[in-house]
Amino acid sequence: MARRIAVTPGQLCLLTSLFIVAGLNSAFWMRVLTDVHPATMAEWLFIAAFAATLVAAFNAALSIAALPYVLKPLATALVLLSALAAYFVQEFGTAIDANMVRNVLETNAGESAEFLTAQFLGSIILSGFVPAAIILLAPIRWRPLPQTLSSNVVRALLSSAIAMVLILSFYANFASTIRTNRGLLLTLVPSNVIVALGKYQTSREFHVQKTPTSFGDDARRDEASLASARPLVNVLVVGETARSANFSLNGYARETNPRLSSIDGILSLKHASSCGTDTAHSVPCMFSGIGQDKFTVPAAAQQENLLHILERTGLDVLWRDNQSGCKGVCRGILSEQLNKRRGRLFEEVATYDEALLDGLEDKILAMQHGGMIVLHMIGSHGPAYFKRTPPAFARFQPTCESSQLSRCTTEQIVNSYDNTILYTDHVLSELIEILRSADTKGVDVAMIYASDHGESLGEKGLYLHGMPRALAPKEQTHIPMILWASHAAQARLGVDMECLQELAATKTASHDNLFHTVLGVFAIRTRLYDPRLDLLHRCRAGHVSPQKSPM
Repeated sequence: MARRIAVTPGQLCLLTSLFIVAGLNSAFWMRVLTDVHPATMAEWLFIAAFAATLVAAFNAALSIAALPYVLKPLATALVLLSALAAYFVQEFGTAIDANMVRNVLETNAGESAEFLTAQFLGSIILSGFVPAAIILLAPIRWRPLPQTLSSNVVRALLSSAIAMVLILSFYANFASTIRTNRGLLLTLVPSNVIVALGKYQTSREFHVQKTPTSFGDDARRDEASLASARPLVNVLVVGETARSANFSLNGYARETNPRLSSIDGILSLKHASSCGTDTAHSVPCMFSGIGQDKFTVPAAAQQENLLHILERTGLDVLWRDNQSGCKGVCRGILSEQLNKRRGRLFEEVATYDEALLDGLEDKILAMQHGGMIVLHMIGSHGPAYFKRTPPAFARFQPTCESSQLSRCTTEQIVNSYDNTILYTDHVLSELIEILRSADTKGVDVAMIYASDHGESLGEKGLYLHGMPRALAPKEQTHIPMILWASHAAQARLGVDMECLQELAATKTASHDNLFHTVLGVFAIRTRLYDPRLDLLHRCRAGHVSPQKSPM
């Protein structure tokens, strides 16, 4: 029987490094070539030096761990991790950082299952499992441990020296390429995943105290609001992956908001932006009161938020969720999860957003002291846009009937996405009808809608969302934000609708405004309240609004 060819630990380290750099980083190299656009011999030499530097760096790292019972499992894990990350970088233009890791780890099984396509499985098998099997089956010629350790140190030092010489020789090229393309290293596998996992681990909520500190404990409702005979209920709708550019209310050529545009008193803020580019970051930020500039997920997890302040002042609060959870925002708050019905293995049965409206009027009428209901939508969550809408709302054709967006044309992807916006228009319009009915039964009612973030639909080769905010295109941060209130609520709040219409068309808004606007709606006095961030403050008669409590 023929003997299998054995390799040395050094050869396995080098071959693994070459495969990862050259075989699993095609998306990274396409970005490098696009940025450098090599035309001269010097530029092509830089590309070669860049590749050699990466191979040397990976080889140095692997050489340190080139020990019996360690090298094979480590090399196998790196190849599988690289293959998995490379698929998403190549297919969707995903940039992998700590926020993306958080988003992945906090995604439910149903959403994850949408990525399990035949192309995904085929890609992972061919680029991940087959090479991993070869590594595991390859015999290694091990030398005595002292010689193995000395060889590892020599290879690691030599590889590191080669990498340093190449970097210094082409320093200007490296600095220019990385400085002008700040997201480049977020597409380099597996280093992007390893760094992101490390940052996520150091900042994750596991290291934060379980009991949040009190926040806004000076809050109290204005006596005049308490004296009103009618309760005030505000419904805050947290949209999902809706981008402003595809709302006809904001100038989109297609009629994606036929019902909302016909409703009297609708206010659509045309210049609103999100705190983040993924749900796990944006949703806590929306309710935190910390502000986008200072916000971090661990900081939000350490303290109470807007919902707790409302509840402390005697208001009823309810969170209804048709998504992957409230990301810790509704901790200690009455909540309902509507999409927990299970389907086949690893698949959650899709629940359309109209489920959020089931029995809603009764819940509004039951809030005899007033309060807020949060509706967390599944909205336009991709890549399976076609799963977000009932068949009757698939108006724009042809559609993309796959989670594998590379199988679809840009027209099909946009049509499917626009159908989700059309359905959101329907759900919000039905919600307003429910609110109008509650208004006739003695409740002052208002609605605020804001998406958590936007979405890329192929612009600049990017799909979905989750880019680091500093690098994200406007499609992922420019969001729709819509306000509506019954006539009774408008009178109660003392707002000038003409002023608000002008404000909606011109004012720059963001998630930072939500915290202060809600405090203003309920006339809650607290030192945390900033009237400059209350969207309604400027348009109240005489600027009448709650004042900050004394420090």
